[in-house]
Amino acid sequence: MRECLRKTDRHSLKSVAFLPLGTSKELGYPRELVARLMYAAVVEFDQGYTKTSLKEVTFVINRKDADLIKVGF
Repeated sequence: MRECLRKTDRHSLKSVAFLPLGTSKELGYPRELVARLMYAAVVEFDQGYTKTSLKEVTFVINRKDADLIKVGF
């Protein structure tokens, strides 16, 4: 995800969207952990790339996972 954020900036894009990474049945990482790590990656990027073109990061989640919205706040 961090590399995707860097590439988004390198290509002067203004937005990017991510699906929850690794939460499928095959990989099975805990949804709460993935949500926290994804949010932390965006915060880390925001703090390290103050002159980025990237202005919006969207997390695309299933309605049944709406409770995860509260994780980062």
